Amino acid sequence: MAKVTVISIFYNREESVERSVSSLLLQDYQDLKIILVDDGSSDGTLDALRSAADERCEVRTGANLGFTNQLCRTIATSSSEYVAIHGAGDVSKSMRITKQVDALDADGNLGMVGCYVRDWGPGEMGYVDLKSVVPANATQKLVDRNFFTHGEVMFRRSAYEEVGGYRPFFRFAQDRDLWCRLSRVSNLGNCKEVLYERFAQANSVSSSPRKSLGQWMFSDFAAYCHATCLSGFEDPLDRIGPAALLLRPPSAALIRRLSDRAAGLAKSGDRAGAEEYLRLLQGYAGRYSLTGMSTEFRVRFPVFGKLKSKLSRSGQQVAAGNC
Repeated sequence: MAKVTVISIFYNREESVERSVSSLLLQDYQDLKIILVDDGSSDGTLDALRSAADERCEVRTGANLGFTNQLCRTIATSSSEYVAIHGAGDVSKSMRITKQVDALDADGNLGMVGCYVRDWGPGEMGYVDLKSVVPANATQKLVDRNFFTHGEVMFRRSAYEEVGGYRPFFRFAQDRDLWCRLSRVSNLGNCKEVLYERFAQANSVSSSPRKSLGQWMFSDFAAYCHATCLSGFEDPLDRIGPAALLLRPPSAALIRRLSDRAAGLAKSGDRAGAEEYLRLLQGYAGRYSLTGMSTEFRVRFPVFGKLKSKLSRSGQQVAAGNC
């Protein structure tokens, strides 16, 4: 049995398979098993995975179950001490697995370890190095922000199983939900060097406003569940079930994020993008009474008033309704 299982799940990523899988085969750590999962792709992803794999790899395929469900299934059918996630199309530096195993071996209280990440933008935008510092009070700080990208992490199976693993409800932000729960039973850490490169994908979550909203809503809900537990109450998802997402109080943080994205797109001249985010904001606000949102809207109203006036003067009709 290998000490480390590396899991990478692909869906319609044919063009990035070779680059991504090659980086795993170049790892200098040898006691590992690589599981490559084709999640029911409709392009040539499966054939590309089979071509790129060697004897250290197991290629799996089947119906399209979605990312979180495939993660749950794949981890459940493996048995290694440590589990590493690797994003489809991304690149792990050759020393990544070694460095993260060393960190977990050196500290039995460490439940998960990440690393610095080189984040490549689309086209010719270049990259930004994400050097997240994991604070000593990470458990509390995870309420406000996520310190890790998903593909960079390795975690201890015993800690993963102790908290119940990934929760299938989280179609998006399953990573932040898991990190929050892991932080309540173990320490989290980071290897302070760039060991992972993340590449923008044409059909990724961030490329679609509606998928972005889903990602932000689930991430915000994960933080809400975490904060509720830290306050001494039962996790809302465990207590109520999926309806907890709809029954939770309105989120000022989510309103700010939507409004900032809309304002940024308008400033850059992307009217269509700004209008789409305004529509999403109006749809989100419509789920609640304006009484509960009034403070945030009073703060944000000047931004939207000016934004909609600017777009209207340019001849564009903003379909977001009244904020």
